[in-house]
Amino acid sequence: MRIASSLLAVGILLLVSANDAANENETCRPRPLDIVFMLDGSRSVRPKNFQTVKDYVKNFTDIFEAFGPNDMQVGVIQFGSGVREEILLNQFYVRHELMEAIDNIRYMETGTMTGLALRKLVTETLTVEHGARVDNPIVHTVVVIITDGKSQDYSRGGVTKWTKEAKARGFEIFAIGIGRKANRKELLEMASEPKELHTFRVQNFNAIKRVDVNLKDRILCDVDECEIGNYTCEQLCHNTEGSYICECYDGFALNDDQTTCYGVVYISHCLL
Repeated sequence: MRIASSLLAVGILLLVSANDAANENETCRPRPLDIVFMLDGSRSVRPKNFQTVKDYVKNFTDIFEAFGPNDMQVGVIQFGSGVREEILLNQFYVRHELMEAIDNIRYMETGTMTGLALRKLVTETLTVEHGARVDNPIVHTVVVIITDGKSQDYSRGGVTKWTKEAKARGFEIFAIGIGRKANRKELLEMASEPKELHTFRVQNFNAIKRVDVNLKDRILCDVDECEIGNYTCEQLCHNTEGSYICECYDGFALNDDQTTCYGVVYISHCLL
C-alpha cells in the first residue's frame, strides 16, 4: 500500500513538473536581442561600485547561449559629463572577448548627463551603422539604464525628448535606480510601459543582484502577461512584444492611467 502511494505521489510530481515545463514553453518564447546597457559613470558611483555594476553586466550577459548576427548582440554606453560608446553591438561575438571588454571599461568619474546619453543611444548606438539590427523585425531591442542619481541635464528637456523618441522606435527600456538619490520621476519617465514591470529600485550597489530574476525573464523571453495573469488591467488585456496594453469592453474607454475603464455615454442622433 505504501509502495503504491509512493508511486502515485511520484507520478503526480512528474505530471506537475511536465505541465509546468509545458506552460513555461508556452508563455516564454526566446528571441534574438540587441541589448544595450547604459552605465552611470558619475562621481557619486565611486570606483568600487562601478566595478560591481560591470560585474553585474558580465553575469547578466553570460547567461546568453550564443552571440552573433543571428543571436544576441550586447552593447555598452557609459555616461558622465560626456558619453562613450564602450562596446558596439556587433563588436564582440566571442564570449571571453566580450567579458574582457566589459572588464576593461574605464570609469569616467564625472557628471550625470543622462539626456546626452539617451541622444547618443538613439542617434548613434542603435543605428545600423553602429551594428544595431533595427531594420530586422524579428530582433527585439532592449535598453537597460543603471543610475544612482538625478540627471544634470534634465531641465534641458533631453531626457524627455530622447526617451520618447526611443520608445517611438520600438525600443524597450528598463530603468534601474540605485540608492536614495536615484530620481524616481526620471526612472518612471524613462521606463517603458507598464512602468511597474520596467522600473527597479535597490538600496545599494550590492543589492543590484536582486533584480536579476525578474529582469532576465522579461528580457530573454517574450512573456505573455495576459496569459499568465501578470497584468493590472481592469477589463481586457492585450499582449504585445515584450509587454501588454489594457483595453475595455464595448461601451467603455480607458482612463488616463491606461489601466482602468469608465463608461461612455452615447447620445442617439434621433434624440437631437
